[in-house]
Amino acid sequence: MRGFTQLLLGMTAIGVILSFGGQTLQAQQAKAEFVPGELIVKYKPGVSSSQQQASLTNAGIEVVHYYKEIGVSHCKVRQGVSYQAALQACKSDPSVEYAEPNYIYHATPVKMPNPRTPNDPRFRDLWGLNNGNDADIDAPEAWDVQTGSKDILVAIIDTGVDYDHEDLKDNIWHNPGESGNGKENNGVDDDGNGFVDDFRGWNFIFNKNDPFDDNGHGTHVAGTVGAVGDNGKGVVGVNWHVSILPLKFLDRNGSGSLSDVIPAIIYAANMGARVMSNSWGGGGFSQALKDAIEFARDK
Repeated sequence: MRGFTQLLLGMTAIGVILSFGGQTLQAQQAKAEFVPGELIVKYKPGVSSSQQQASLTNAGIEVVHYYKEIGVSHCKVRQGVSYQAALQACKSDPSVEYAEPNYIYHATPVKMPNPRTPNDPRFRDLWGLNNGNDADIDAPEAWDVQTGSKDILVAIIDTGVDYDHEDLKDNIWHNPGESGNGKENNGVDDDGNGFVDDFRGWNFIFNKNDPFDDNGHGTHVAGTVGAVGDNGKGVVGVNWHVSILPLKFLDRNGSGSLSDVIPAIIYAANMGARVMSNSWGGGGFSQALKDAIEFARDK
């Protein structure tokens, strides 16, 4: 399973890295969208805190958040300082390992099934799972072997998930350290992981414990992964039984930033996700994103 997880993570990295096809790295970065006035910076090993602060001051930037797991800082350019000047100052600083824009990513387009009555079985819409032309994954044959397991935690790193959906709610993960006896919304970080009341995932856009989907993309993806099977409702997922961890970093328009997806990947790894779904792309090559993926791979 570890090798399988690594393969999925590697495919995610390749999908993001190669999203611009045969273009050069410079061409990718020139066209890539990014959050104005924000940078992702990593210092070389051995650089002291005082040296880092001097470097930040010289570049005209300040740290918004530090991701200790991969040694990366999300920074903002100070008012009155040129973005390009700040970026160049960081890149030319010998104490900086790398500095890059806070890239923007977008949800990958998906073909949504035609809307129907929720209780109307829609397995025939899911041609990718089973069809007569053999352009499918032969899901029924796989289900003869097994239909999934609640022991497998799958992180949906996307626009969030409709955790009340009738075909998903029974497969939504609940954090055992933040669930039961009123822990869900008691305002206390009961499990000590740095996230207060994260009993069913996290919203990294607004830094709160409600990862509800206001776009639909993440819910669609979650349904493909783990809509409850054989229940006479809606669709069916590849896994009839699974634990879905909703993590929201893409907004209602399907857009999100590098500085929000990095902590989402780290969170998923720290909470024990065996598989991570990342159905989004864009941006230029990001070493920070690669570092986050490798952290998850090695966890």
